[in-house]
Amino acid sequence: MNISKTKNIRGSLLGNLQLILVILFTAATFNLTSQTIIEQGDTSEIEEKVPKSNNFYQFTVQQIHPDTFVFSKIDTTFTPFFNYDNHLSNFNSNLGNHGSATKSLLANDSILTGLNYTFDNLDAFRWGKGNIKFKELSQPYASIMYFNGAQKEEGVELHLSQNIRENWNVGVGYRKISSEGFYVRQRNAINNFYFNQQLKSKNHRYQLIFYGIYNETYNQENGGIQNDTLFTNSPEKISRKGFPVNYTDATNRSRQQEYLLKQRFNFGHTKYFYYRDENDSLYPDSIIKSQIIPRITLEHSLLYQHQEFVYEDGNIDSTNYPFQSIQNGSALIDKTLFNKFDNELGIILRPWVKRDSTFLTGLRLRSAAGFQYGTYEQKSNNKLQTDVFQNNVYLSSSLYNLPFTKHHLAISGKLILAGYNEADFNITGYYSNSITKKIKVSIKTAFGSQRPALLFDQYNTFGWVWNTNLDKLSISKADLNLKIDSSFFKVGIAVQSTTNYTYFGWDRLPRQYSNAITTIRPYVEKLFNLGNFHLQLKGGYQFIDQAGIINLPEIYSHNSLYFEGRLFQSEMLVRLGSDVFYVSNYTADRYNPATKQFYIQNNQIVGAYPWLEPFLMVNVERFYFFARMANATEGLLSYNYLARPGYPLQDRAFKFAIKWTLIN
Repeated sequence: MNISKTKNIRGSLLGNLQLILVILFTAATFNLTSQTIIEQGDTSEIEEKVPKSNNFYQFTVQQIHPDTFVFSKIDTTFTPFFNYDNHLSNFNSNLGNHGSATKSLLANDSILTGLNYTFDNLDAFRWGKGNIKFKELSQPYASIMYFNGAQKEEGVELHLSQNIRENWNVGVGYRKISSEGFYVRQRNAINNFYFNQQLKSKNHRYQLIFYGIYNETYNQENGGIQNDTLFTNSPEKISRKGFPVNYTDATNRSRQQEYLLKQRFNFGHTKYFYYRDENDSLYPDSIIKSQIIPRITLEHSLLYQHQEFVYEDGNIDSTNYPFQSIQNGSALIDKTLFNKFDNELGIILRPWVKRDSTFLTGLRLRSAAGFQYGTYEQKSNNKLQTDVFQNNVYLSSSLYNLPFTKHHLAISGKLILAGYNEADFNITGYYSNSITKKIKVSIKTAFGSQRPALLFDQYNTFGWVWNTNLDKLSISKADLNLKIDSSFFKVGIAVQSTTNYTYFGWDRLPRQYSNAITTIRPYVEKLFNLGNFHLQLKGGYQFIDQAGIINLPEIYSHNSLYFEGRLFQSEMLVRLGSDVFYVSNYTADRYNPATKQFYIQNNQIVGAYPWLEPFLMVNVERFYFFARMANATEGLLSYNYLARPGYPLQDRAFKFAIKWTLIN
């Protein structure tokens, strides 16, 4: 294949996508003044200001349907502000510094059918399709958050959204996270940006969804401290900056862009809405609006992703690259590029429209066909090492109804007909039954067969090289749970079985375990209330029949004990208490900065350390504030709080944050 021609095509496509983004963003920001609407049925066309309201709604790409949106209220409680750091509340383990490589402490392998370009362990800090929120507003909305901690840890997060027209909403968001860390060469910096819009015609015949995302990361890599006993056996606190580390001049950087353009065109009968007066009298000739009730929907989507990863080591220690002959003190730069296009055409049918059955009325049938194209390029010290491309042709289908019905059903499947991932497939199912308004039972299942991520297949740099021929993974999993809202109680069990599990072995090279690995994880969540005192429990137990291949803690928990009440004539909401995070001891994986991957070790044990965080939280109308003391027990029990070998958790540190919601 002509490489220069391929690059010209990539550049042209990227340029066009960026031009679309600029045009849409310009149009979206054209009218940023106060927003007004015309009251429906008012023939005088007098504009009235929209009444201010906190009940705004949001939804993801997956929740946008041809005939309706599945809304969820924007959470105005303490919860999203309280869990600003997903390290503890979501049971993730990082490298001891906010913004560093992160791995889940829960067994939950992903089923990804198609080109899998997963390459590092920073996705927890990136914005993507699953967490970009569209909004439905009656007036402009903004939220601003800032947090600050020890060792120059700080961050800012901004979200703006506005309806340009009644059926046209645009939004923009920005986030920056940075920290110097407690140890030498531990600085992290992350930048995220998104722009989105959702547009529909007044009669709902046409619908357009678009977003653009940009993520950027910078991580100094020290490879961990050379001797953990300098830290764990210390009788008193000593300078963390004096501990020798394994990498003295290594850095990982990444940039990621993602664009999605989705269009729908609806066919169906037209429903008319008429004006009624205050006496509920109908005026047949006073049509307020007309709306298409979709029976058939044609859908087209185009997704483009670009990823760029750069690893630099300016002062090489050859012991960090055991399989290559690299001179000590020399330098290397490894650069990896991924591009992926996904072009899909689908049709959505709503075959049942009779009102005699709510369940049947809500069912939709969707079928689609698509084409994927991807490129993979690696360079070391500006020398081209790898330049390949892959493509796939696939079919997908799903049968579902909307989630707010009493019986919610969703069954879907995807099959790769030809290409790099030929014969890969997945089948997923979900069913929930709202037994009462407060009690709900649900089950989620998934089964799939897939090639390992391209990272495991071939890797070619001056530091690390492999070219494997691994078998397909088979993954089966199910999650059954019961939720009782009236008593704030949830209990469930998650089961997973994986054959040909793929991982990085003790030698830091790809490995595959051919037999099945089974994990069983019962879990529970419960909130106890006694007046103004509250105890929130969240945790579970993990059984893994192949410890040593998958190394995760058996017991995990994140609990909060706090007092919550209103002061100053109920104008101020105050929460005062403490979080306790705990996992049982286990042999945590090590981390290889050069390949950006975790790899197993079965000798050194970490965990069994109660992480205590006292906190104070305040809310006054749309203003929020918290102050917390992370790792309050530092030195009282021991200095044995390792995140994983070579990487201690943060020392005791004071943190605070403010958040302000603005509504025009």
